Amino acid sequence: MSQGGAEPQGELPCGSGGCAAPVGPLHPVIAPSRHDPLVRMTSQVLGGPAGSRLATARGFWRAGTVLVLLAMALMSLGIVERQHCRAEGWSEPDMFWHACYSDIAVVYTGSGLSQPDSPDLRTAVGNSAIDQPPLAAAAMWLVSQAIDPERPGSAPRRFFDLSAIALAACLAAAVIMLGLAAGRRRWDAAHLALSPLIVTAGLVNYQMVAVVLLVGSLLAWSRYRPQLSGMLLGAAACTAPSLAALGVGIVALSLRAGRRVEAALFVATGTATWFAVRIVFKPGVGTQTLAATAGMLVGAFLMSRAPRALRAAGAALLALGAVGVLFAYVSESATKDAVLRSWDAWRAQTASYGSPWMIPQLMDRNRPGALGSWFPSGPLSAGTVTAVTVFGLVVVLFGVVFLVFSAQHRPRVAHVALVLTVGTILVSKSVPVQASLLLLPMVALSGLRWRDHLLWATTEIIYFVSIWIYIAGSWDQNRGLPAGLYLIVLVLRLAGIAWIGVQGIRAILDPHRDPVRLPEDDLDGRDDPQGGPLDEASDALRFVS
Repeated sequence: MSQGGAEPQGELPCGSGGCAAPVGPLHPVIAPSRHDPLVRMTSQVLGGPAGSRLATARGFWRAGTVLVLLAMALMSLGIVERQHCRAEGWSEPDMFWHACYSDIAVVYTGSGLSQPDSPDLRTAVGNSAIDQPPLAAAAMWLVSQAIDPERPGSAPRRFFDLSAIALAACLAAAVIMLGLAAGRRRWDAAHLALSPLIVTAGLVNYQMVAVVLLVGSLLAWSRYRPQLSGMLLGAAACTAPSLAALGVGIVALSLRAGRRVEAALFVATGTATWFAVRIVFKPGVGTQTLAATAGMLVGAFLMSRAPRALRAAGAALLALGAVGVLFAYVSESATKDAVLRSWDAWRAQTASYGSPWMIPQLMDRNRPGALGSWFPSGPLSAGTVTAVTVFGLVVVLFGVVFLVFSAQHRPRVAHVALVLTVGTILVSKSVPVQASLLLLPMVALSGLRWRDHLLWATTEIIYFVSIWIYIAGSWDQNRGLPAGLYLIVLVLRLAGIAWIGVQGIRAILDPHRDPVRLPEDDLDGRDDPQGGPLDEASDALRFVS
């Protein structure tokens, strides 16, 4: 390792990663129609690419406004795509044949929220009456309070419609914040606003809540707010647990840049938020855990806001709070039992739709009858799936950490987040259609071209149609998708997700492929617009190859 601020060799044209380039008259917003070949070709429908003398939009018709309106149009198409179920109801297998399935309406009916004696918030979330992550379940409960259960016939449709409005608001907020985080490349927020995945997966469940929290966390980090960033990522992990892996990437980047205080604040507030959500919603969490979590939050506040003389006390309180949380998890029987129950439930799960660990099962079902021998296959047991999933997660985390410390130039936050999210998706026990929504903010901030986005999105659309027909085949095998074809589609989709991750790795290994650091308009780039305290920082610790 090299320590103490030694600069890596092979400098980019401007500093270690580029020069700061705030948006202004000398650094206009980059127009994708000038530099992205696919967007340039498509722009001919609207009059051609933007000219060199085109001024930056002011007032109402700026990038954020236009993209929000377009995002609302795609969300509306998502409602139209589910019109059959809105009109006829979400019933099996009809909702699969028409590809209009949605957890939103199904969970609303099956969780008891549609009943006059529906459970209260803590019961619905804490006792898993709503079989969703805590914050997603809480959001569903809040929306359900606006529905009159005395009209059961139309209640699921009205709940779906109100949910669509709430999720559209989340999408609009995410697009605006993504544009703010992107800086000069604010039009890259179109990767979220105009993605075909908004139509197919945007209304399957409340995943959009996780998306807006994730984007808020990235924006807060870019604005030098590690505490707020940690809190928002901790909340996002309570909606989409796989997002917790992003904390490992940000901590690794911070350590390489010597930003240990920011990393500690980020981890402390994120962890405390994660515990706080469970204390509020999950029964069985002891008082020691509550006190330790409060200590972590107070310590993080003192480290960032208190006078210098009190910062040491804040650091000590933060450390004691972290130790207290670990001790409480070991010593408090109620807390320990709650953790063990969650672990046992997850460990008992086998490979489900979309997971690579389902491939052996599909291979077994596709065994040709004429062959005497076939690949050694068969459904993996729950224990085996748990083992390979945990091993895969460890490999992904260690691999990304090694990549962070060994890359010639410190990677950008967006690229590390993209690779981590792709890795966690590819080794998961279940990869539902909505899981890929989490990739959209990182695709936008990574500066990927629309060609790569649409190649990946095409595999997602094919999978979206195929999975429902495959599930519907349980009722009518003659009309359903055969296991062999579903296997091909599954592998194709996983390859599409992996392709996006490969683009992130290529940009990490060769920053000259990164249009953020080396803009197409030949103006000065940025080291890391989303890096916040990491932007333009020197290396304090890295592996020397």
